Amino acid sequence: MSSIKNHFPGQHSICAIVVTYWPDSSRLAAVLESLHTQVRAIVIVDNTPITERDNDFEFREEIIRPKNKIRLDIIKNGKNLGIPAALNKGILWAQENNFDYVLLMDQDSIAGS
Repeated sequence: MSSIKNHFPGQHSICAIVVTYWPDSSRLAAVLESLHTQVRAIVIVDNTPITERDNDFEFREEIIRPKNKIRLDIIKNGKNLGIPAALNKGILWAQENNFDYVLLMDQDSIAGS
């Protein structure tokens, strides 16, 4: 019987994709903090409509940046495309950036350790 290690030799790059819609910055910071030691990058795909986005969203991006400075990218859709379309945008980003695997999350998901 083969172990799971045999199926995943070497070190693979994993990208977490987090879909948001009107995210609470403190809750989102907790989500990202739960991920930062388990992935090489996090991409947030934000479905918040740009005309409704509050003015300090740019400043809150600094609050949510994980402490260990892993790569954090934000895709702003400017409108609510729905979860499937947002996840697809994140997966495309991960493919374009040569990640081997993706972890699909939303703004309420806390990763286990």
